Amino acid sequence: MFFKGETLGKFRILDTLGSGGFAAVYLAEDTWIQKKVALKVPHDQDTDLEEMLVEPRLLAALNHPNIVNVITAGKDGNTFYIVMEYVEGASLAQVIKDRGALPIDFALDLSKQICLGLAHAHDEKILHRDLRPSNVLLTRDYLVKIADFGISRILDKTRYARTKIGSPPYMAPEHLLGKAVFESDVYALGVMMYEMMTGELPYYDPNPSIIEGMILKGKFPLPHELVPSFPIEIEQIIQKAMARDYRNRYTTPRDLFEEIRRTEGKELFRAPLPPMQSASQGNTPRKRTNCWNCGKPIARFSDECSHCGEKQ
Repeated sequence: MFFKGETLGKFRILDTLGSGGFAAVYLAEDTWIQKKVALKVPHDQDTDLEEMLVEPRLLAALNHPNIVNVITAGKDGNTFYIVMEYVEGASLAQVIKDRGALPIDFALDLSKQICLGLAHAHDEKILHRDLRPSNVLLTRDYLVKIADFGISRILDKTRYARTKIGSPPYMAPEHLLGKAVFESDVYALGVMMYEMMTGELPYYDPNPSIIEGMILKGKFPLPHELVPSFPIEIEQIIQKAMARDYRNRYTTPRDLFEEIRRTEGKELFRAPLPPMQSASQGNTPRKRTNCWNCGKPIARFSDECSHCGEKQ
């Protein structure tokens, strides 16, 4: 844990941006060139250096406007850290929490940007495995930046990643069975599209094992059951992206991108979007819910359980 004013190498800590199960992220300033950056500091500092370098090396291979840029990695004494671009804005999770269901055209624009960033990662044989709203950052101009490739894997000589790790509500059936493939990321994006446009998750229960059972069965309320006037073309796209069998999904994020683009010009929901700094004003709070990990109640405006610390 680092506090404001402390330093790591040439970087001075300005604030804490967040903390998850694997690392803490800080806003810092490069004291040599007076530039703000984000520092990611893993909780486990006893891991072999080569293993710690896996994530920054993966990100170093990625160069795309819709992916958070890694600048370098460093070590100060016994503390290893990753230096990344600082994205001034909010996470998609925060925007959904503040606004609930997003305007359809806005959600589709964000989805297309995620598709493009994800497609670039897949071109480099990188499977994200933890795509969810809290790992998608938005600039103040609503440019998407996919973040947190901490549990990503390179799928080159193997067809799938064997480790069952991720956030249950966004994990595809094959991912839950320990066989994540590129189409698993497409599934996660389908879940995010559903959540962005309805304000709800397709599968949810305080007990993660029940979530898994629901996902493996593949039955969820269709968007029009939550939003009666939901566009049928978009509902069909979401259904295909979330198909239980990965062979029935869009093969690549670009395929999903093109399908979304074919809906442009059609009469969907059109609503003005307020500036991001006003996004939390005048919105109806989302209903209180429980932590998917421990089942205990969480605050309406929190994306982290105060009991077990698990991100929601």
